[in-house]
Amino acid sequence: MPIRPSLAVSFRSMLFLALFAVATVHAAEPETAPPTILTPSDAALLATMAELTDSDAAKRKAAIATLGQSRDGRLVPFLTDFSQGSVLKVDDTLAVGPQTREVGDTKVIDLLHPLTRDPLEREGKPWSISEEEAKSKSFGAARAERKTVADAITLLKLFDPKPEQRLSAVKKAGDTGGEINVAALKTLQESERDERVRRAITESLAIINLTSSEQEIRVAAVKQLGELVSIRALSRIQDLAKTLDGQKPNDAAMLAVCRESIGAIERWQTVARGIGHVFSGISLGSVLVLMALGLSIVFGLMGVINMAHGEMLMIGAYATFLTQEAFKWAVGAGVLPPWAFEIYFLFAIPMAVVVAGGVGLFLEWAVIRHLYGRPLETLLATFGVSFILIQSVRLIFGNNRSVNNPSWLQGGWEIAPDVIFPYNRIFIIVFCAVIVCAMYLLITKTRLGLLLRATTQNRTMAASLGVNTRRIDGLTFALGSGIAGMAGCALTLISNITPDMGQAVIVDSFMVVVAGGVGKLAGAIIAGIGLGCFTKTMEPWFGAVWGQVLMLAAVVIFLQWRPSGLFPAKGRLADA
Repeated sequence: MPIRPSLAVSFRSMLFLALFAVATVHAAEPETAPPTILTPSDAALLATMAELTDSDAAKRKAAIATLGQSRDGRLVPFLTDFSQGSVLKVDDTLAVGPQTREVGDTKVIDLLHPLTRDPLEREGKPWSISEEEAKSKSFGAARAERKTVADAITLLKLFDPKPEQRLSAVKKAGDTGGEINVAALKTLQESERDERVRRAITESLAIINLTSSEQEIRVAAVKQLGELVSIRALSRIQDLAKTLDGQKPNDAAMLAVCRESIGAIERWQTVARGIGHVFSGISLGSVLVLMALGLSIVFGLMGVINMAHGEMLMIGAYATFLTQEAFKWAVGAGVLPPWAFEIYFLFAIPMAVVVAGGVGLFLEWAVIRHLYGRPLETLLATFGVSFILIQSVRLIFGNNRSVNNPSWLQGGWEIAPDVIFPYNRIFIIVFCAVIVCAMYLLITKTRLGLLLRATTQNRTMAASLGVNTRRIDGLTFALGSGIAGMAGCALTLISNITPDMGQAVIVDSFMVVVAGGVGKLAGAIIAGIGLGCFTKTMEPWFGAVWGQVLMLAAVVIFLQWRPSGLFPAKGRLADA
């Protein structure tokens, strides 16, 4: 008998609901991690680990050496616990207890498996002992054994799956030396694919060969380190050159090789430092560009010299700090998952814009609106407002705060040996470039930008055509303050947060505005990057104070040549 369409639909609906119910039940069941299965090699490792609790120092040293040569990365946390005295032997059971927690008025330690780090159980419950009991059952490395443990950890990290860990271990093995490290480095060199790690292995082996008793090996090592322009080896080669008296023919040849390598390394060191200073100057200049961008818009539109503009940067920095603290609280309270803290900075950017822009809008409404046409009174009023904001923030937050960079902004990009571009500074440069492009589009492609440009060039004519110039003034002041808030948000990645941090950049920002030309985006970019690079290049030679003095002198000399800046202003401030 054929199935009617209505019955077929009902049957499919019931089948779908049944499958959905089964899937929901299975999803609701808690997932339990499968127990870790120990292999025969793991049993051998556990036996060796148990020897660390022996009273015989020779057996402990041999056990440490055996564990270090096992290439098992799971032993790194165990040896770290052993070095810190967190290994325990409770009822003939080896365990680790790295953390203490409070249960009522008592502090207890949860016992973990020394190899797998799984919680140990006793009578079907997690095995915990009191802190007092743990003190009598704990074992740790003696002072003479700690270096041996550190060397063993270095050997284990040489074969870590993460390239950064291997790179750090390779450098440490080269600094430590020893036959065991040499053998491990040569073994790793055969299988290593990461170019940075391979270079570090070659460098470390050459550094170890500097201490060889054979003259030919030392000469070859010095030549190789010179070709690698190894800054790590510079002090060692200099010390080697000092020990040569130059009287013997072999010593003279060795001394010539050392001097040649030292010269090559020092020349590259100068180049690497110069590149680093220029890059730091570009990142600092990017912040100055944002500051000068908001400052020049306000000055070009309203003719207001806003001495509180630096405090808008400070407010944006503290808004970033508060966003960080809010995410910390939310993660700690379980409101957000732990990974959410990694994206807090993306939420801090709009928060900095809103807070700094809101303060700027209130400042324009409460103070500046009543002082238009009186530039001296405006300067003094904003100067007083800056002190009020600084002291208010100091009373609320104290003198010094800091922002923790997310993990994706830590580390750096090594573009050449010993030339590393930190990720946080790269982010600042890219971030500022995006904001500048957005501001360009806002000013040239939107109705607000059209009204802003019209009011800047001829306020009277714009007002006669129906433009609400007072409203444009308020929005522009809020926009300039919001841009300064974003500059403060970016500055937290490379600097601490202090109530007077805006005072350190306000003078430089005004110099960027004057040197680039009032209200000129291209001028602000060129002047900001140029002054930032000039400052960071001069500071290593003359110090921070004289670097600022030289920058000010350079701006004064430049203005003698071009009094109106790189791009002269147009409109009502053209003759100012």
